[in-house]
Amino acid sequence: MPTSTHHSSSSHEDQLLLPNDHRDQPGSNSSYSLFRAQTRRFLTSKPGHYAVLLLVSLDVSSIFADFVISLYMCEHSKENLNDLERIQEVLGIVGLVFSCLFMAELVASVLAFGWRYVSINHA
Repeated sequence: MPTSTHHSSSSHEDQLLLPNDHRDQPGSNSSYSLFRAQTRRFLTSKPGHYAVLLLVSLDVSSIFADFVISLYMCEHSKENLNDLERIQEVLGIVGLVFSCLFMAELVASVLAFGWRYVSINHA
């Protein structure tokens, strides 16, 4: 005889998955509900967490590289440093790209989990 594995206790992660979920309301857009479910699934999965960690690591690495180049340029201000200035410009653009990716992740999180995701009190 099959048994049910339903848990009555609710974890913090479960609470994040439920707020503002309007799938059962009349007139809800099924493709939007599907998007929300798939986004929630990805953002709470190991690959999703690893993707965010990879982006953060790359962002920190580019910031550190920019810092090291700035220190080097301060020490060698009389030399021709055009290449390093171009590298710093590229690193600035890379930093902007990472900021845009993190903003997209935040928007996706709000769409997937609802506004309660960014609230201070999840109760």
